[in-house]
Amino acid sequence: MKRPYYLMTAGAITLFMGAVFATSALGEGTEATVLTPVKNVRGIRTPDRVITIDGFLYEDFESVADGEQRLPDGWKTTSTPGHDSDCWSAGTLGRGDTPLNGVSGYKYAYILGNKETAHDSWLFSPGVSLTAGKEYSIEFFAMMPPVSGSDVMEKLEVFIGSGQTPDAMTLKLEEIENDNDYWRWQGYTFTPETSGTYYMGFHSISPAGSNSTVIDDLKISSGDIPVFKGNTELDMGSTDTRAGLLESDYTFSNDGKAALEVSFEECSDGLQVEGLPLVLDEYQDGTVKITLSRQEAGDYEGHVTLRTNDPTLPTVKIDVTATVKEARVTGYCFRLRAGRAGRLGSLARFGQCIRLRRT
Repeated sequence: MKRPYYLMTAGAITLFMGAVFATSALGEGTEATVLTPVKNVRGIRTPDRVITIDGFLYEDFESVADGEQRLPDGWKTTSTPGHDSDCWSAGTLGRGDTPLNGVSGYKYAYILGNKETAHDSWLFSPGVSLTAGKEYSIEFFAMMPPVSGSDVMEKLEVFIGSGQTPDAMTLKLEEIENDNDYWRWQGYTFTPETSGTYYMGFHSISPAGSNSTVIDDLKISSGDIPVFKGNTELDMGSTDTRAGLLESDYTFSNDGKAALEVSFEECSDGLQVEGLPLVLDEYQDGTVKITLSRQEAGDYEGHVTLRTNDPTLPTVKIDVTATVKEARVTGYCFRLRAGRAGRLGSLARFGQCIRLRRT
């Protein structure tokens, strides 16, 4: 049978995060012990992706609420027969108090290790409309760490098919058997013979005694498009009513392969945005300055809305918070002695009471 896909090179990657290169998601010298869920990690907030064009699917799992283990909307999992709890989830894993960082944050899809029984659990993606005869790229990252002192490796079958059931997964792209304690890129090309809605299927068949299998940043695309990547929350910190303006930098990036165009749409009263419009090349970062000029004391809540040419995210709303404190005056009074007033020039006269401001 003709297999309408082509396997691209899959290899270990070096992640670039800020100014630090890292291949281990948990740092140097970390023993590959069994991963467990971590509930106290506050992940970054990114926009919920809405698929607005045919032929494109993107999922980085960052929309999963902190402390939860539910898959995002549109995803589906089946349990290992006879073991209802042995299924895929999404959220944050770690070893002890050390969280496992993902490719684009601290959220990803995963299935935990099973000491007693081999896995037979499926994870199905949302559907994406594909056109017959058109070539599509399928990409994701996988981590399949070993258990310390064990030679058992994880196994993951990668499929594409016409529905969110095992029987509908008719085309097997690859069977991955690995023990990598780092994020490894997997890439394929796929040309459907029939137009329709297609789904990705990830089938965990790891043996008993294995560690977890984790996947992140799934993307199906045809051609180059821009992808906006940024936080949707900005805490500007605190100021007081006499300190004047409060400024913060907001940084975002282009995770796509086409130029990303970002412009100003609107913002709440009291906020100003500088540095737009911007055009970012592939994997380039951009920064704009957001200024709060509010003088009233209290907690501030506002927003900034940006417009992009990302077909899956035409507008980005950034929630902005800050605290404006009332400048207080101390109860201490200092009176100048004779001969000391001249040191303060015109700021004080002899015998004048000077009260100090405290914030």
